[in-house]
Amino acid sequence: MRKLLVLLLVLAGLAVGVDRAGAALAANEAEQRLVTEGFVDPSVTVHGFPFLTQLADRRFDRVTVDADRLQVPEGEAQAVSAELLDVRGGRTGPVEVATVRADGTVPYDVVRAAVDLPALQISAGAAGQVEVVQTVEVAGQSLDVVAQARVRVRGDRIRIVPTALGTAEGTLPPGLTRQLMDLVTFEYRLPELPEGLALEEVRAGPDGFEVRVTGEDVTVRR
Repeated sequence: MRKLLVLLLVLAGLAVGVDRAGAALAANEAEQRLVTEGFVDPSVTVHGFPFLTQLADRRFDRVTVDADRLQVPEGEAQAVSAELLDVRGGRTGPVEVATVRADGTVPYDVVRAAVDLPALQISAGAAGQVEVVQTVEVAGQSLDVVAQARVRVRGDRIRIVPTALGTAEGTLPPGLTRQLMDLVTFEYRLPELPEGLALEEVRAGPDGFEVRVTGEDVTVRR
């Protein structure tokens, strides 16, 4: 998200001669820059009219971005979209955005790899929960623990908290509920967000955790 906001400076620095054509050229330039930063098949749209007036003021009413994926060293997000309202920035200096809303899906495999639990399996469950399967060792015995778990926001982390436990065999050894709860509770931390942005909502989707990041009066320096 930091890279996305910084790259919007491209929109404020282009010299164009025709209004709608200028907006298309600006968007195309931004898309090319986004590709170099890990966005796959990005699409940038500069809304509002006239574009030249917005360009002269270095202020854009609304900018939207869509991409198939965002791939960065810290992980990957799919079906990425962002809406930025009242984007302000000069040729130099910071970019200021009045309102930001961004959505994307973090695949379950990305989360599993990040939390470093090789035997962990995550899939969508019922009623907005996830199903977690984890092989654990208890008293010298290997158990495939199956948990239904809630998805929670905790700061910049996605927290998975079991609500019901069982095993692949269907029975749970007595007296082990609390221990097993701890073994299948985990958190995934999102990559660092610019100041002013926060993880607002997480839902369990068919392909991964669907996250929403929002912020107001966000300032990003180049």
